[in-house]
Amino acid sequence: ICERNPYFFQVDTEGNQLPYLDSYAQEFVTDNEVLVLKALNGEIDFQEQWINAAKYKPVFYDGQEKGGFHFWTVKPSYANECIIMLNRDCTDPAIAEMAGNKDFRIGLSHAINRQELIDVVLVGQGEPHQAAPRPESAYYHERLAKQYTEYDVDKANEYLDKTGWTQRDSEGFRLGPDSKRIFFVLEIDQSRTVYVDMLELIKPMWAAVGVEVMVKLMERSLWEERCRARNLEFHGTAHKFGGGSGESPILDPRYWFPNSYSNCNFAKSWGAWYGNPKDEIAKEPPEDVKAAMALYDDIRRTPDETKQKEMLKQLLDMAADQFYCIGTSTESDLFGIVTNRMRNTPDWLPLSWIYPTPGPINTAQFYIEA
Repeated sequence: ICERNPYFFQVDTEGNQLPYLDSYAQEFVTDNEVLVLKALNGEIDFQEQWINAAKYKPVFYDGQEKGGFHFWTVKPSYANECIIMLNRDCTDPAIAEMAGNKDFRIGLSHAINRQELIDVVLVGQGEPHQAAPRPESAYYHERLAKQYTEYDVDKANEYLDKTGWTQRDSEGFRLGPDSKRIFFVLEIDQSRTVYVDMLELIKPMWAAVGVEVMVKLMERSLWEERCRARNLEFHGTAHKFGGGSGESPILDPRYWFPNSYSNCNFAKSWGAWYGNPKDEIAKEPPEDVKAAMALYDDIRRTPDETKQKEMLKQLLDMAADQFYCIGTSTESDLFGIVTNRMRNTPDWLPLSWIYPTPGPINTAQFYIEA
């Protein structure tokens, strides 16, 4: 519970003290379904995160009158709906070797029927897309966005065969570099229902080309400990944030090169090295990766926007060559809900951690109509 600060430094255009609201209460809910029910009952005045999955929108649409709320539009700014990152630093050397093999990643990418994911999970909203700036972005890079998105089982098997892991067990699963069945565990924040739903559809698609995967769900704090801290045991995970539109492709380049250990789950040791070569998990990356790091440092030092754009194009060329991780689909417009008693709220907002939504819209001017 937050109480109004009577000495807050802002006033409105008529000299009235802000904020208008006397208090703000936020209840922490660990189950998305419970949160959705609360929103449907009109118990939440302003919300988008955790309730805006496409599958919930028809329910909210039908419940507007009873719940006393209406919609506002959320414009996505992220690079993808679900980005699969295999951990090339895994403490299991066989997993690390497979995750670091580009042909292996390309094969898995071709094995995904993205249109099926879009139709089933996203209610037909989206287009096949890798982890890349969005189509409307000034930094859009077609090769990075569209490479290896074609669903082609034969092509998937062709690339997977290039790895040399062609032998299969009695159930048709490939044997990896340790001569054991290729088996990945993807550790997922259970609150991210889109990831969960997509990965459950991807499991049989990968099984069809001889790769077994298990989706392991966990509470957010455990996922942070397992996948975002300096732990290297996990096989892989999925996430969605990072540069997609606006200036975020420059401000958050986590998929163009490993720029941190916490966000670049595909190469945590290289990301740690970029931040601090003496970090406990840091490993010096190869020269082509270091060249991308140096280029980004130059981008940050360059004041000329035109030159920045040209340099970022070079960085995205490098990212396309590396193909660090596997994307699924663009995000379509999302939604938030606001109760009819809440006023001075926007019709739409960009959705971004960097922005950071909803801070810049001046929430101090929200008020409740008596």
